[in-house]
Amino acid sequence: MIRFTIMNGRGSRKCKNMLQDVNAGTSKWLGRDAVTLKQNWFFADKSIMGSLRAGSCKSKLNQTGQAEIQVVLVMALGVIMLTAAVISLVNQAKQNSAMAQKFTAIDFETTLNSALADGSVCYFVINSAGLNPLNFDATSVTPATPRYIPLPATTPLFASLTGGTLAGPPIAQIGQPISEVEKSLVIDSIQLAVTSCSGTTCQGGWLVDFDSTKLVSPLSPASVPVILTVDTSTSGQTTVTGCQGLAGGGGGAGPSTCPADMTLVGSPGLATSFCVHTSAQAAVPRLTAESNCVKINDSLAGRAHICSHNEWLQACNKAAGSLPGIGLIQEWTAEQAPGGSAWSGNVWTSGGSNCATWTPEPYGSSYAYRCCL
Repeated sequence: MIRFTIMNGRGSRKCKNMLQDVNAGTSKWLGRDAVTLKQNWFFADKSIMGSLRAGSCKSKLNQTGQAEIQVVLVMALGVIMLTAAVISLVNQAKQNSAMAQKFTAIDFETTLNSALADGSVCYFVINSAGLNPLNFDATSVTPATPRYIPLPATTPLFASLTGGTLAGPPIAQIGQPISEVEKSLVIDSIQLAVTSCSGTTCQGGWLVDFDSTKLVSPLSPASVPVILTVDTSTSGQTTVTGCQGLAGGGGGAGPSTCPADMTLVGSPGLATSFCVHTSAQAAVPRLTAESNCVKINDSLAGRAHICSHNEWLQACNKAAGSLPGIGLIQEWTAEQAPGGSAWSGNVWTSGGSNCATWTPEPYGSSYAYRCCL
């Protein structure tokens, strides 16, 4: 549009000058002196002025202007289409990143639920972090006035606990990513929320919040519901004497039977029971193992996953006689391990010499694995 305006302006000035020159009687265009031109004004008017006023200059300008404006319009349209394509690609990339963060957070929450289901890790962390006794009166806690107890940055949530004292690998710690693959999900805070109390029982849950500055889209905190057994005999204090996952001990939520190639760990129907591959699956890289597990979708028990460290540990301790080779070789488990190797960091493997051994290994290494339902 700018080029067209300039050309049109130049052309208009040229035609206007031609008309002014003839009217002034100059000899610029006819090659004659002014006197002769004035004497022959009638003829000049017929021969030159008529042709100018008939639009010969205007016709030239229109043809040139139209060609120029067509080029400019095509170029502008191309720029608009290119800009729209770039914006679309950027938005698609953001959506993909947001979905990756969401699915990673869901997997992380599943791992947390598995680790905290039997209550031993919960109780161990509360005491090892120096949170017990809780400095509030349980009678003052209501859904409208909950209490939040922050976990110190130096104390992680663990994948398991053996013998009441031997903590398994850490799975959640403030300032650390929850996944070596999706490193943008960094833990900002870990809190024990107590939302209601009645007698010697309080209900609440662990809340793991993510660093909002690294999120593509807002994410709710990962949460694990818990039931606390408490002692309120000391005024102004609430001492936790026990901790249990909300689903723990319930009935009807766990599997009663397992697929033919799996073994039931726990009592049929209990929420804490699960199915595990009876035999270790052939050694493959970590992502291949994960892909193989999610392809298993039982009509009753649901979709399988790589066993968490806590599930693997329970299977090793409770059902070793039914699971050939468990604890004798390293097997992949679900939790991410700190440190880095190759492109994707390390993952915990369990076993190798006994049930309580775990070792970080690179994603690309090949190890056996078991799927859990």
